[in-house]
Amino acid sequence: MCNLYTWRMSAAEVAAHFGVEHPVESNAGEEVYPGTPGVVMREEAGGLILQSMTWGFPLRLKTMSPTAKPKPVNNIADLTKPMWKG
Repeated sequence: MCNLYTWRMSAAEVAAHFGVEHPVESNAGEEVYPGTPGVVMREEAGGLILQSMTWGFPLRLKTMSPTAKPKPVNNIADLTKPMWKG
């Protein structure tokens, strides 16, 4: 997952390119950063789905309260960090 991506097409254009039958409207901005809405394509029941999701891996820090939202992060593929152990 990269730190930033640029979104210059409509969800309908991306859906048409990849053959997604029922695209959803997206609230993603033109530049997508961790913690902001991004557009993701995934497979479900043998078909492709295009949907908005929060961009970034959800990382829960030990210092966070149990009810706090995880911090969205990316580009941290440092295998010595606890997130990647196990």
